[in-house]
Amino acid sequence: MEIHIPTTKPFSFRQSLTFACRFAPLETAAIIEADRMVAAFAAGGRGWACELRGRDDNLVVTLPKGAPKHLATRMSDLVGARDDLRPFYALAATDPAMAPVVANLHGLHQVRFLGLAGVLRGVAKLGERFLSTAPYAEARDALLEIPGIGPFSAAAILLRGLGRVEEVPSIEMFEDAGREIYGARWKPKAIAAHYGNHIGTWAFYLKTAASRVVASAA
Repeated sequence: MEIHIPTTKPFSFRQSLTFACRFAPLETAAIIEADRMVAAFAAGGRGWACELRGRDDNLVVTLPKGAPKHLATRMSDLVGARDDLRPFYALAATDPAMAPVVANLHGLHQVRFLGLAGVLRGVAKLGERFLSTAPYAEARDALLEIPGIGPFSAAAILLRGLGRVEEVPSIEMFEDAGREIYGARWKPKAIAAHYGNHIGTWAFYLKTAASRVVASAA
């Protein structure tokens, strides 16, 4: 069964696949090939392998016979199909260090960790829907009530597991990548203030660009 999923433009499935090929959390959790991605999800007491392909800047999800249709949305969410990059791109256009990064990665939406939101029993109890749609502060505070989850882990779950870009665990953790891309322009407080609620997307683009610089130099 094929289900067509519209994407929020700009969107590049090619960029998603290129990133996913180098994304360690997907190495054993998904099949990444030149033109498709295959991942499995649990529903109804069993696992379902779903295939994702790009078609005319949109996505096509192929589900096995009998699979719940909502898995198509979960599959497209894996590559952030509904993320709106336009506000971030507008901010990046006035950032001399980030503008060329955006040009090189144009259309890349944030690729999620597969199944991170269900790693902990407490997180699973809160539910992926709540954590994805509740006001950021409400979702973060709910995570902080779970024993063993501190501010860093809560922000990381929301950012890398669910694509919530309003905050990052700590901008200081991006210093190496920041200095690689920004050089003398690296001023973390000013950068955080500039990007505001889009700081998570900035961090994703920064780390992606910096890792490619390192890889090309190796």
